[in-house]
Amino acid sequence: DSTLGCASLQRFDAVPEKAELGCFVVASSCRGKGHGAVMLSFIERIALLQGIQVLFLLTTQTMQWFVERGFRAGSLFDLPPEKQSVYDAGRSSKVYVKHL
Repeated sequence: DSTLGCASLQRFDAVPEKAELGCFVVASSCRGKGHGAVMLSFIERIALLQGIQVLFLLTTQTMQWFVERGFRAGSLFDLPPEKQSVYDAGRSSKVYVKHL
């Protein structure tokens, strides 16, 4: 048994219709085989079942992969206040948003 990938979905009390897609990683041995797309699709279905309407993520790489799957470049103002207050500008993370 080996790990194919992982991801997290974090909701925020102040804006319950938004959630952060975090820690999205696919094992290097599984890349290019569609596993990431399947995992993202599963997370989106779970989010919809929980009443989440908007996913956002912070990333410093793989931006194009997310854009190809419906995310658009966003800004700090797209983040819930709880996330804005802990945003680390030193990491230069880019914000991406997808309406489900």
